[in-house]
Amino acid sequence: PEVVRPKRQIIVNSSFEDIGNWTLTHASKAKYMAVDIETRAKQITCIGFACSKDLALVIPFVDPANGKSYFETVEKECQAWSLVIWILSLPAKKIFQNGLYDLQFLLRMGIRPTNCHEDTMLLHHSLYPELQKGLGFLGSIYTNEAAWKLMRQKGEELKADE
Repeated sequence: PEVVRPKRQIIVNSSFEDIGNWTLTHASKAKYMAVDIETRAKQITCIGFACSKDLALVIPFVDPANGKSYFETVEKECQAWSLVIWILSLPAKKIFQNGLYDLQFLLRMGIRPTNCHEDTMLLHHSLYPELQKGLGFLGSIYTNEAAWKLMRQKGEELKADE
């Protein structure tokens, strides 16, 4: 009769200090790390990392209000990218959803994540090839989460989970 959603802490609109603190406190100790990027106009707009089921960090690179850099200076944005590179080089096993899509963007930027371990879309598709394999569908059948993709900004590009 009652839907009980899990409690999660997702740090969005993170400051440079939030990114640094989360990286040292959580990412550096993680055994597994979920990684997901969002894109628009063929560029990375943000990267999300989760080292546990209840704590995640989103590093924005494009301000959705004006389409410009999220960071106030080029130096801060470069430092944020350096932290992304460091996070992706950690020994934690990386788990992607449609990782081939995400990895092509990272590789074009010269970023080579280490220990890419699993792809939830491909694993699900190998078990149930007749079912949809997009993250929204997987979230609806494997979790008790609300439909988060409906919270997207209008006009944002969706990944083609094919």
